[in-house]
Amino acid sequence: MGDGNDILNIQSGSVITGTVDGGTGTDTIRLGFPGLNVGGSFAGSINFEALQTVTGNWTLTGPQAYANGIEVGSGTTLFGNAATLSQSSITTRGLLTINEATNTTYTGAITGNGAVSKTGAGNLLIGAQAFTGGLNVTGGTLTLTGQQAAFGYYVGTGATLTSTLAATVAGAAGSGFIGNSVTNFGTLSNRTANGRAIDLSTNGSLNLNISNEAGALIESANDAIRIAGNPRGANVSIRNSGTIRSTNGGQAIDFDAVAGGSSIEIINTSTGIIQSFGQDAIRPGQGAVVTNAGLLFSDGPANNSYDGIDWQARSGIVNNQATGTISGLRHGITSDIAVTVNNAGTILGRNGSGVGSDGMGTVVNFGTISGRWDGVAVNGDGDGVDIDFIGSVTNSGTIQGLSANGVDSGGRANSAEGIAMGVARSSTRRALRSSVQAPAS
Repeated sequence: MGDGNDILNIQSGSVITGTVDGGTGTDTIRLGFPGLNVGGSFAGSINFEALQTVTGNWTLTGPQAYANGIEVGSGTTLFGNAATLSQSSITTRGLLTINEATNTTYTGAITGNGAVSKTGAGNLLIGAQAFTGGLNVTGGTLTLTGQQAAFGYYVGTGATLTSTLAATVAGAAGSGFIGNSVTNFGTLSNRTANGRAIDLSTNGSLNLNISNEAGALIESANDAIRIAGNPRGANVSIRNSGTIRSTNGGQAIDFDAVAGGSSIEIINTSTGIIQSFGQDAIRPGQGAVVTNAGLLFSDGPANNSYDGIDWQARSGIVNNQATGTISGLRHGITSDIAVTVNNAGTILGRNGSGVGSDGMGTVVNFGTISGRWDGVAVNGDGDGVDIDFIGSVTNSGTIQGLSANGVDSGGRANSAEGIAMGVARSSTRRALRSSVQAPAS
């Protein structure tokens, strides 16, 4: 081509022999044609300043360098790998798919409101990007080395999304997050010693929906999922059928920053595991509803106060279903101010109360609630239900204090009581047990 600002339209089925040379001027290649929703492949060109996909699905088979960048049009898909795509800036308004079979680094810049997908078996490292559509990992591993601006994340079966950052899925403090979603069928993790898998910090609105499917894993050393800052009017939903796990001093789920005026729903299905090591398993946030049909478990070294569910200075509702187990290294469930528990399954405080509140509490029990001493800790107050002030207990199951040791915070000898309440109203139709004995195995 000559001196002008040329446009070359390439349609599906085109065959070009030899080099495509745009010459001088500002030249553009357009892949596809309006009304023809087909695609093809393109090997590359020289002396063209821009490339656009207009219709269809196109694959770049050779390295492409365009001074004015590549634009992925709305409704189109552009395929390539790190080598063919990294030499140009890319604006995605459709779907950009990086298919990488080897371990390598993507060095280009991606903007736009479209989506990006990582496919192929390799581990692709990618730095900070500004596109605001979805980020999908359907094959291999995507390792983030810079923060993303994506508002939706999808990890497919067998795929991994991880990072070397403080948080893998992250949001900086600001006006708020609208429409965030995370759907995980694979592994969403963090590789740093104190990192988080999901960490959103906001002083504004927050809409967050997390679905962790059966067989999937969300894992990090610190909190696996955290909301920080001062969120207002949050609308948060977690449905877990896989595993959400912290491994070194964080909560599995930490929503304690959500102080009120929000809707929080945490559902752990019958195949779900929510587990922490070195901290409480869940801090749900004010007004949350926790429904558990699986396993909710906190663990760590003896003589520590890691609870299954710790409401801190918040209150809310726990519905533990017949297949559900809530087990805390110290208390099963505890709150500084108030707690409501509806139990048809098993709640166990392995070195404390099954259910405890430093304030008020309401317990309706059709299952088993147990407190005990673990046989190792210096102090352990193993009440079944321990409510310091006004409490209501309706029992059609078993509430048992199995064993105790040492003294409480006031220096008084601990004892294992079935129910210990300041001002009580209780109704029991079945077993209520109190004993001080060797710890249960």
